[in-house]
Amino acid sequence: MGEPFFFHRYAAGTGWYGLNVLTRPIVRESRSPEAGRTTEHKETTLPGGKPHATPRRGLALLSAVLVCVVLAPPLAAADVSPADLNAAVRSLGFLSSLQNRSSIVIGVVYNGADPASKAQAARAAAELVRLAGPRSATIAAFVVAAQDLGSQHYDAIYLMGLPAETSRAVSDFVRRQGVVSVSYDPACLEMQTCVLLVQARTSMSVVLDTALAKAAGAKFSTVFTMLVKRK
Repeated sequence: MGEPFFFHRYAAGTGWYGLNVLTRPIVRESRSPEAGRTTEHKETTLPGGKPHATPRRGLALLSAVLVCVVLAPPLAAADVSPADLNAAVRSLGFLSSLQNRSSIVIGVVYNGADPASKAQAARAAAELVRLAGPRSATIAAFVVAAQDLGSQHYDAIYLMGLPAETSRAVSDFVRRQGVVSVSYDPACLEMQTCVLLVQARTSMSVVLDTALAKAAGAKFSTVFTMLVKRK
């Protein structure tokens, strides 16, 4: 599965970084032995003072990404796809509280009144544990009915398509526990239950509910919030 195009992987294999790690551009020239030409690179500093070279074309890519993310409208809800889950996990990599974790726990929330919703949540949980989290963190995923949310602790929750009658329980849980909620279902924005709407179908669509994020105490990298749509 390909990497979502607005994420950048640190070449040394230390994990996923938000684009906000870019600081103090230093322009240097390097000569390509194959092509015999000089290429301009920008060198930036990563946490810990390690330099990281970024091609100038990255600026053009950043602009293209901004257009793609802003213009891509959320699609109607369907069964969650592996691409949706992959993009959701990588979006969590821009959450400051998960930057240095070796493992994260995700609660997959379903409608307890609908057996099909529970089965869908089980499939999503099975897919999530196969993914690598931020900075290659391992993922543990557990299914939980929206009606049973109480004092459980999760690092994030992933919402299946939920009926309106569960919105109060989910929204209260997000605020009370200070946990980020992610969903692929656009209805979560209307119900104010998801901090992030993340879809990766024919195009990428990411929407941040800034009010709910603030209520949950969620802090994302500055460039991430610039790239996504905000509600």
